[in-house]
Order: sequence, then structure tokens, then C-alpha cells
Amino acid sequence: MKISFLIAAHNEEKIISKTLSNLLALPYGDYEVIIGLDGCTDGTEKIIRDFMRKTSTIKYYELELRSGKPAVLDAI
Repeated sequence: MKISFLIAAHNEEKIISKTLSNLLALPYGDYEVIIGLDGCTDGTEKIIRDFMRKTSTIKYYELELRSGKPAVLDAI
């Protein structure tokens, strides 16, 4: 069974690296990390793209306008 971790993120450049590192260290065999970017204006997207170069476990979607966590989770 595949496990999906859904993350709604808005300007999380200070903590997203630690969050993703912790998720990638989990002892699960089949999982994915899906991130919804909620109108980010900082370096969050770049950090996520850097992680994506290392693993295919991470995917992200981008909302242009800040819409809030429920809208982000609905979109992903």
C-alpha cells in the first residue's frame, strides 16, 4: 500500500528542508510526498526543486494566489 504525505506550504523556506529530510528518512518502502505551494514568494519552491533532483518521491503543485490550506489540499 502506497502512503501519501500531503503538505500545504506558504513561504516555508526556513523549515521545508528539515521537513523533507525527515520525511525522506522514514522507514517506509512505498510512499510519496506531495506539496501544494500556496502562493509562495520566498525560496520554498527552489528548495523543493533541489530535493526533487535527489529523489522521485517528491512532487509539487503551485497555486499562483494564496488560497489557504483547504484549497491547496483540494487542488492536490
